[in-house]
Amino acid sequence: MDNGLSRRHEISELLQLVDSTTTRAFHTSCGSPKSDCRDDSKPLKRYEELFGSFSAEGLGSAGFKDAIDLISRNSVDNASPSFLGKLVSAPSAPGIAADLFLSILNNNGHVQRAGPALTAIEKHTSLELAKLFDLQGPHAGGVTVPGGAAGNLMAMLVARNIVAPESKQRGLTPGEYAVFVSETAHYSVSNSANVIGLGNDSIVRIPTLDNGAMDPDALQRAVEQATQDGKKPLLIAATSGSTVNGAFDPLDKIGVIAHRVGAWFHVDACWGGGVVFSDKLKHLMKGSHLADSIAFNPHKLLGVPLVCAFLLVNDLRTLWLANKLNAGYLFHDDSPKQNADGTGDDGSVEKNDWRQSKLLDTAPDVRKINDLASLTIQCSRRHDATKMFLHWLYYGTEGIAREVEQAVDSAKHLACLVRDHPRFELIWQPEEVFAQVCFYWKSSSTADKSGQELADINSRNTRALFQGIEEMGWKVDFAPGKVKGEFLRIACNRLTTREMVEKIVSELVELGESLGL
Repeated sequence: MDNGLSRRHEISELLQLVDSTTTRAFHTSCGSPKSDCRDDSKPLKRYEELFGSFSAEGLGSAGFKDAIDLISRNSVDNASPSFLGKLVSAPSAPGIAADLFLSILNNNGHVQRAGPALTAIEKHTSLELAKLFDLQGPHAGGVTVPGGAAGNLMAMLVARNIVAPESKQRGLTPGEYAVFVSETAHYSVSNSANVIGLGNDSIVRIPTLDNGAMDPDALQRAVEQATQDGKKPLLIAATSGSTVNGAFDPLDKIGVIAHRVGAWFHVDACWGGGVVFSDKLKHLMKGSHLADSIAFNPHKLLGVPLVCAFLLVNDLRTLWLANKLNAGYLFHDDSPKQNADGTGDDGSVEKNDWRQSKLLDTAPDVRKINDLASLTIQCSRRHDATKMFLHWLYYGTEGIAREVEQAVDSAKHLACLVRDHPRFELIWQPEEVFAQVCFYWKSSSTADKSGQELADINSRNTRALFQGIEEMGWKVDFAPGKVKGEFLRIACNRLTTREMVEKIVSELVELGESLGL
């Protein structure tokens, strides 16, 4: 058998083994209204004992089959309808097929020559997403990034190199700039400040309103105070769909403040960004047109397989200016070269209003940039946009909208059930709920308690329910409260139905009473 036929046979054999394993898993999870999500709590040492050591000659297809069977039996099954603990869900059918297709092609996304068709798909998909988010600039578009945290990081790096272009060469002076984030912002926003050299002292955390959204009046006061203290506003980061309760910051008000003070305006819409597909829900991101950058993860609410994430921008020239370095061995295009300090050929840098700066005019026509790694901090890149492209092509805009709306509808129904049940205390009301529902268990032991005593009881009850409901085959989560201790959190997704949330409420009540909570 020649090498080509041998390789095709080898691939076919292994894919059949994977198919048989995943088919069994799907029959278990997709064919049942509630299936066991399996145990993910075994210590790593236990898994090392199960897998054993690598052999000198390899174990071939038999060893491969044993390994994937073992992995499948000991993995969390997020294809199960009872998986309600994290901000992902079962991968979509077209997404799974697209993921396999990408692995077969194995094209690199750094330069066009390495993947011409997939490069065109990334440019097209990013532009169409930018339009949905109402980014109206003539140079709007985006690129894929390896996750939401990476999107937030690159947004902050671009902000640094555009708002303070000399920093690309010289770095930043400690204490010179301030970054403003909600107190409920994803941790990656603060972590990004460390990575790019700003440090934790540059982070100004803005209080939230009762619904969990950033308080724009508090933001205005914080910006004024930082300016008085001699710090320049570098970036203001808003959130559309916070991790814990799904809060949407008022982008229209925050964006006006960012533009007024010349700060980069970034929106972390990794979780909530899917609302732009829905005419019923897109009002939640009113003001998105003011954003300079938006991080969006289709692998969250939309169900595209991990990883599929975008950084969308109102002006792609900012990505080129912030990230482009001269690497002639890789980038063979005719784009103008950039000086190491981020300035143009004439050395001009205007610092007062970067959105009107001549610096942007030194960038080439971004529509002709096809070596997409030059717009990022990566070199090798997977063509993850293809998964979103084929998912969108398969379901259509309205099909995606229906799934997003189902997740939100199920969550609001769950919130109503919790609100109306005497054994629960709902934290955010149904009209404030997005796709997560947060609540406490109420019992006679908490009726006359307050302060730390109440917080301790709530946390014990929450952990007992969390452990017990997982032993019953559900995946949920919990989070710390500011005052009253830890609470349960259930995250609905595109596959969650009203019947499912009714069932988990019933089982939580039965569990809590059986535990004597």
